[in-house]
Amino acid sequence: MSDIVLATESGRITWVSPSIEWVLGWRPEDLIGSDVTDLIVPDDHPGATEAMAAVTRGDAPELLEFRFLTSSGESRWMQMHSRSVDPGPAPHRALVTGLQDIHDRRAHREVLDALAAVNGVLVGADDESTLLDDVCRVLVDGTGFSLAWFGAAGPGVDGAPAMITSYGQSDGLSGP
Repeated sequence: MSDIVLATESGRITWVSPSIEWVLGWRPEDLIGSDVTDLIVPDDHPGATEAMAAVTRGDAPELLEFRFLTSSGESRWMQMHSRSVDPGPAPHRALVTGLQDIHDRRAHREVLDALAAVNGVLVGADDESTLLDDVCRVLVDGTGFSLAWFGAAGPGVDGAPAMITSYGQSDGLSGP
């Protein structure tokens, strides 16, 4: 599903296709007059701002990926392709942006990247102890996981597996 957003050169939204409601939950009329960057996750603002500036300078449009905010406050990965529709003086320039929902594709790619990193650890493993530590580290450092751990059947609390090794932040998690 694709969405089209028309905005002024300064980023003010002037028109949005109705499909934006299906993908991000926003009603088009609620977005008119707002700034495009208000829809983008704050950590992604620098890249989005630079991308919009490049398009207004006439640089070749690129396919870019940013996290957009849904009406419920969650983030969703979207692919963005923008171009300037009027190369006239600044007050008359507008940006046409096509958005495509790539959230699921991005999640699948992150899983595949994590598996590839784990495979790299497996190939270079010298012993089991180092292997398990390295797999935990790769899973946390290379993905959005906060914590990775390995457990084994044994004398865990309430019959739970006993933790062998872990890596990451376990804040707010209960257990041994």
